[in-house]
Amino acid sequence: PTTLVALLLLRRLPRLSALMTGTRARAAREGANNRRALGILLVTSLIVLPPAIARAFSPNLRRHLILSFAAGLVGSAGGVMLSYPFNLPTGPTVSLTMGALFCASVVAGHFQPRASSSSPRA
Repeated sequence: PTTLVALLLLRRLPRLSALMTGTRARAAREGANNRRALGILLVTSLIVLPPAIARAFSPNLRRHLILSFAAGLVGSAGGVMLSYPFNLPTGPTVSLTMGALFCASVVAGHFQPRASSSSPRA
């Protein structure tokens, strides 16, 4: 009976192997797609968040560019400095640091007086 079971398993082994290989390939493809989406999200946060942080504090384009550069520099350096001692991945830590700076700028922007404009907004 043991020989019979072994023969039946050997006959089905190629099918099981093909099924497992297909499952592994599908998992690898999905993992690659998830990493690609994560990379797009991280790069987008580095492009979008510094100008959004600077928007709350800049009355003109020149100051907006300078503050955007400074926010990107502080957020990136802060994320790298936080990621090293806590053994965290650098990219997501930089994005979370930038997100925290953005949240802080939104809160600080609510307490900053706005210059009144002469034309009413629609």
